[in-house]
Amino acid sequence: MTKDLSEFYPQKKGRDGLQGNCKECHRKTNRDYMRARREKENPNGRRNNSITNSGPDYIRGAELHCELIVSKAQGYLTRKAEKMLALICRGVIRKFSYTDEDDRADCLSEAYLVVFRNWYNYNELVTENAFAYITEIAKRGIARGYGKLYKKVDGEYIVPIRFGQIFTDGSEINI
Repeated sequence: MTKDLSEFYPQKKGRDGLQGNCKECHRKTNRDYMRARREKENPNGRRNNSITNSGPDYIRGAELHCELIVSKAQGYLTRKAEKMLALICRGVIRKFSYTDEDDRADCLSEAYLVVFRNWYNYNELVTENAFAYITEIAKRGIARGYGKLYKKVDGEYIVPIRFGQIFTDGSEINI
C-alpha cells in the first residue's frame, strides 16, 4: 500500500523529513492513548466535578457570597453555609500531604475552628469573592494546626510523641 507524502506529518530528524506513521494512524494512536489515560485516571467514568462545575463537591462563589450575607443578617450560619465552609476546608486539606492521618485530622479540625470563628469577618463591601476569603482562612487554620503539632526550635521541627508509639529499638511508650 502506498500513500502520498502529504499524508505524513513532517519530522526534522527523520531520514526523509517525515514521520514514520501517516496522519490517520498518528491520530488513532493519540486517541487510543488519551482514552486509556482517561480510563486509568478515572476508572468509574465519572467526570471531575471541578470540570463540569456541578455536583456535591462544587461550590459556586456567588452562592457562597449570598449565603454568607444571609448568615450575617441572621447572626448565625445557615445550614447550607456550614456545609459549604466545611467542604472548602476538606478541599483545602487535600492540597497538603501528611505522614500521619491523625495529623491531617488535627489540622482539619483546626481549620474548621478557625473558619467557623472568623466567617463573620467577611466584608461583602470589600470583595465579592467569598470563596477566596474562606479558602485563605482555611489555609491559615491548617498552618496553625500544623504549628501546634510540630514546634520549630533552632530551625528544626520537634516531632510529637504519640500514645503507644513504637521506637526502632522495639521499645514502646504507654502513657
